[in-house]
Amino acid sequence: MHDVDVITPVPLHRLRFLKRRYNQAALLAEKLATLSEIAFCPTLLVRVKGLGGLEGLGADERAQKLHGAIEPNRKKLHLMQGTKILLVDDVLTSGATLRAATQACLTANAKEVCVATLACVAKDA
Repeated sequence: MHDVDVITPVPLHRLRFLKRRYNQAALLAEKLATLSEIAFCPTLLVRVKGLGGLEGLGADERAQKLHGAIEPNRKKLHLMQGTKILLVDDVLTSGATLRAATQACLTANAKEVCVATLACVAKDA
């Protein structure tokens, strides 16, 4: 993880954040950044579409709903160009959210995107 330039969480839509009052992925990412002494930027990405819950949806449905839902923050593009980003989420279910966030980073010309999650939902458990 020492070659990572910046750590950022998967963003929540602003309405979901207002309802919940916290972003658990941001809390995890901030702690990782503190422990590893790597720059933390919680606003590299923005969730531009509110999706409601994704619970109960299959991988294809999740991917369709997430298409275009996460974008690079236009004010932070300079922090993403040519950098290696560690993208943090709390739970990996189908991977659709992390794929959408990774694509947003790559669209902003990030050099590389690595991902870290706290938990993974096993399909065959």
